[in-house]
Amino acid sequence: MDAKAKADLLIKLLQNEKFLARFNDAEGDMSRAKALFASEGLELSDDQLQIVMQALDDAKKAMYSGELLPEDKLQNVAGGVEYNSAKNAIAASILAGTI
Repeated sequence: MDAKAKADLLIKLLQNEKFLARFNDAEGDMSRAKALFASEGLELSDDQLQIVMQALDDAKKAMYSGELLPEDKLQNVAGGVEYNSAKNAIAASILAGTI
């Protein structure tokens, strides 16, 4: 599987509510989380998985912190666009090897 296909699959998985619920159950347990991604056909290195876990944790904290967003970011919040954009950017960066 090439890098684009991996990025597309990671984005798809991170947008799937059922997958995210299972991922949240496994969060903190690298072997369970890694196996979950593998069961969906996506092999991640420990480093890549750690980055995914940290980035999603940071995104959740920012989302629920109550901090005010800058005006340009506030316009993207409707419908979860901001969170989904962050997930997509994370996926593409990880699998393109830039993170």
